[in-house]
Amino acid sequence: MERVMRVSPVLRGAASLYGSTVITSALGFFFWLVAARTVDPADVGRSSATIAAASLVGAICLFGLGTLAIAELADDRSAARRIISSTGAAATLLSLLGAVVVAVIAAADGHHTVLDTGSPLAVTLFLVLGAASGATLLLDDVSVGLLRGSIQLTRNTVASATKLVLLPVLVAAGLFDGTTRIVLSWTVTLALSVVVALVLVDRATDAGTWRPSLTYLVARRRLIGAHHFLNLSVSAPRLVFPVVVAAALGARANAGFTAAMLVTSFATIVPTHLSTALFAVTPGDDERLGHECRASMRICTALSVVTAVVFGFGSHLILRIFNPAYVDATTAMVWLGFTTLPATVKALYVVIARVHGRMARAAVASTATAGLQVVAAVIGAAVGGLGTVGFAILLAQVVEALIFLPPVLAVLRRPSAAVASS
Repeated sequence: MERVMRVSPVLRGAASLYGSTVITSALGFFFWLVAARTVDPADVGRSSATIAAASLVGAICLFGLGTLAIAELADDRSAARRIISSTGAAATLLSLLGAVVVAVIAAADGHHTVLDTGSPLAVTLFLVLGAASGATLLLDDVSVGLLRGSIQLTRNTVASATKLVLLPVLVAAGLFDGTTRIVLSWTVTLALSVVVALVLVDRATDAGTWRPSLTYLVARRRLIGAHHFLNLSVSAPRLVFPVVVAAALGARANAGFTAAMLVTSFATIVPTHLSTALFAVTPGDDERLGHECRASMRICTALSVVTAVVFGFGSHLILRIFNPAYVDATTAMVWLGFTTLPATVKALYVVIARVHGRMARAAVASTATAGLQVVAAVIGAAVGGLGTVGFAILLAQVVEALIFLPPVLAVLRRPSAAVASS
């Protein structure tokens, strides 16, 4: 493993991203553990659906700006501040507008499962959370483009650590209801982390103006669109699932399902990070692409075996640690534990499409299969319980992987000369 990490800067980059994820996810684990022990399960489920909805808004309204920023910063650091301010302002404003649209739709629907539109505070928090979600996604991508992974690590650590402190304070003070306590903790600390990241980005860049440029964005509109649909097709399903479960099975059921997704994401995020790091492969460099894809597949295949065993036998115990009421999601967590390998196939397909300049075609295919996952979750929730939802998601991801497997195998099987270390 040491030799692989030495010869592969892509794997080193992915390892750095995963290290950040492990630290922040561990703090997130304790946050939801505190929430599970101090807040009613119905409030936990409702708040997690609200947070997931706001995160989904941020992912949708990022519009490929984050990936664009990575590519542009890697190509030209002299205009770093203009690139960051232009993409950042656009991502934040679009996410805010998206949150407004969701709030209006929720008010018209009249249901309060995801958002209590009758509460001005709840609506305000949702709008701020939506805007901050878009801003943080953009800033995390900027840290990758600047080759400053420490910015992402610091921002995520600040957000995770401070909300872990703020929630118990709100509970001890008896302020607000359970749902508001969780959402307020998440919103305030996420906004704080944006400020921290901006300060660090300012220190990491020393050239150009911070004035945003609309002309810059307009000139790259086609590239932004291609990045957007491809990114969204990868990230959207996992953000939609908690909303589907909350709406169909109720807030209490969603509390356990959210915990199951949180824990299994420790494994399923690995293919995503490898895909992000592989974006650094030069377009057209098939030799490097094949080498890195084979290394990534070996790692993820081994990981999928380990996670299948861990979640197959340990899901009940893990959920019980959160809250005994969450064990109803045990079967769902077991099925979700088998999604690592299918997720790897899609992640490799996406990066192969990027390197080969086929983003538009890949975006159409990936969006269709992402829709398949969401439809499967809806059907699973309609015909059964949480276990059926988990199985339906796994089945959809297996079908998706089979669709994308041929082009991935073509790259994995392609013979290549030894790739020089760099």
